[in-house]
Amino acid sequence: MDYGSLIRQAWQYTWRFKFLWVLGLFAPSTVGSCSSSPGGGGSVSAGDSSWTPDRIAPELGRAMGETGNWFMRNMDIILLVAVLAALIGFAFFVVSIIAQGAMARGTADVALGRPVTLGQAWGTGLRLFWRYLGLLLVLIGLFILVAILIGILVALAVLVGSLLEGSAQMAFVIISVLVGIVFFLAVIALSVAIGVAAAFAQRAIAVEDVGPIHALRIGFGLLRGHAGSSALVWLISLGLGIGVGLAILLATFILLLPLGGVVAILFITTGASGVSIAFTVIAAILLIAGLWFLSAIANTFFWHYWTLTYLNFTGRLTRQLEVQEG
Repeated sequence: MDYGSLIRQAWQYTWRFKFLWVLGLFAPSTVGSCSSSPGGGGSVSAGDSSWTPDRIAPELGRAMGETGNWFMRNMDIILLVAVLAALIGFAFFVVSIIAQGAMARGTADVALGRPVTLGQAWGTGLRLFWRYLGLLLVLIGLFILVAILIGILVALAVLVGSLLEGSAQMAFVIISVLVGIVFFLAVIALSVAIGVAAAFAQRAIAVEDVGPIHALRIGFGLLRGHAGSSALVWLISLGLGIGVGLAILLATFILLLPLGGVVAILFITTGASGVSIAFTVIAAILLIAGLWFLSAIANTFFWHYWTLTYLNFTGRLTRQLEVQEG
């Protein structure tokens, strides 16, 4: 496979079809404004001798105490917000399942040169909601089975080790550690394989119009038939993901530094006042919105990346990218 072409096409589609970023806000890929704070012009200045280090510490303690008192006085509001947050979280979960089907269909149509709109993609996501939910439940079940198997093996190893004594026990411990390392690496490889097969299954549900079990069969079949290419595609995806994560981390720092500085100054100077709390909420919203937007672009790119891989492995895009198996 021409991996450079794969990455270029994924980015070209991401940039060209920006309406898919809306789906990227909600569909996991398998991942605001920054106000400047001018110096000077405030109650805190270098020439104000009252704001020495020994003065700042008590002010911080006072601000923290006032914040705690505010939380106690407004506990009913906080509980209401917690309930609303839970409801919003559930709504986001539902939308995320729908967005997965919509993104799978949208990215496939884009790659195949078919006409696609946000409404068409969303309609497909609604129609396939239960299939994607079923795929999620099957994957959760697989990982639970793996966890149970690991727990049973560890329990058996501990039991056998407790029955042995002396040099036999020591030898068993050494062998168990070595076997455990190998088993741990095998579990990691199995988790990666399941993750890649699941990415293919997400596309199969929308492209082939099949159920979650059949889609997983297709996913594992593609994984077996293109094991080497799948491993390289995953490694490249991992490297790209690390790079994107570092970029988002840098963006977080760039956004958080001025916003956090202003919040700290407001709490030191005014305590838990309406102004400081309001600005904290606004700053948090701006930070979350900015990072969410960047994550949406990254999610859209990786959806295109894996959809192009799926379509090539299934022979649907031999014109654009040739698959060459060793």
